[in-house]
Amino acid sequence: MDNSSLSRIESGDRKVSAEEVSKFASLYGVTTDYLLGNLNTPEWASPKDVVDLKQYLDDPEAQDAFNFEGKPLTDTEKEKLQIAITQIFWDRLKQIKKK
Repeated sequence: MDNSSLSRIESGDRKVSAEEVSKFASLYGVTTDYLLGNLNTPEWASPKDVVDLKQYLDDPEAQDAFNFEGKPLTDTEKEKLQIAITQIFWDRLKQIKKK
């Protein structure tokens, strides 16, 4: 992508195509949902659901349990892990509430 196109996207003068979003996600090693900000709490979630997720994500013991070859995760890796856990949490809870 040339600088002119990127500048127009940043200024809001040009929309980003789905293909470009996918390419940016691959480039930065994140999901398209992350780039689009689709990590919001689902409308059907109760306040207790939100608290349960927050308590888990803020639990230092839960965070420290993840490492590679005994080395702690980097801040970037922790952020990506929290995104993944959040998405899995909401998906699983939605399945449970449908029953």
